Amino acid sequence: MPVDQPPQVRSGDLLHLTRAASPQFARPITVCVIRTLTDRHTYHGWLWIDAYQLGPNGDALARRELYLMPSGARWLPSPPATPPRTTAPPPTATPPRTATPPRTGTPPRTATPSPTPAPSRTATPPRTAAPPKPIAVPVTAPPRPTTTPSRPTAPPRRAARRPAMRGPVRVG
Repeated sequence: MPVDQPPQVRSGDLLHLTRAASPQFARPITVCVIRTLTDRHTYHGWLWIDAYQLGPNGDALARRELYLMPSGARWLPSPPATPPRTTAPPPTATPPRTATPPRTGTPPRTATPSPTPAPSRTATPPRTAAPPKPIAVPVTAPPRPTTTPSRPTAPPRRAARRPAMRGPVRVG
């Protein structure tokens, strides 16, 4: 590779980024590159990448767009391939379900109707809800300052306003 050319960053690369890659990485981070953003103009030797920031266990924490100098980045070996998942044993044979007939119409009537109270002939006034009770809130005075200010503060100054120009100036 020529001396002038920075190392090529490709998707899938694992990079350890420190201050050598960019001042923004005061706390080093590890990223997995998604892609290099080539449509952005940068200084010579710098580039933008789209990457996942990885946690200590290798899980993605956040997706980030980063500006860095690839010559200051440290390439990490790719993570070991995760072991294949063990599949669960096939479920044991269960007896087939018997189909239940679909419900249609109204439910069947019982032989004896349920007893209902006889209607009352006296008119009772409708019930109204009781008005809500007021809530007692204790009133306390604001706390007093322990020390008095040495001198009162002045309100902030406003900048002087210039009169607006209205139309052409006539000299007569």
